[in-house]
Amino acid sequence: MTSIVNAEHNICVYVSDQLGRLMDCFSTEEISCLVQLADGLFEWARLACEFIKSHKAGFSAMERYEDLISVLPGKSKGLLDDMYLTIL
Repeated sequence: MTSIVNAEHNICVYVSDQLGRLMDCFSTEEISCLVQLADGLFEWARLACEFIKSHKAGFSAMERYEDLISVLPGKSKGLLDDMYLTIL
């Protein structure tokens, strides 16, 4: 149980740091949502941050965030597969 709590804490710190410049776009609740969706998978959180920060033509950071949270059901077994499909 402790390792899960540590993983979530580390992921929260990472996501907050990575999206820090975009904090005017994202609330702490939205950051928490990403942490929960990561379900302890640091690689998922890393990919999510890269996707949100990307400069994909025609989409804002908030629209990319909404793409992630709308496509992925919580606690999915295929989080990384779903992430790659969303990004591609």
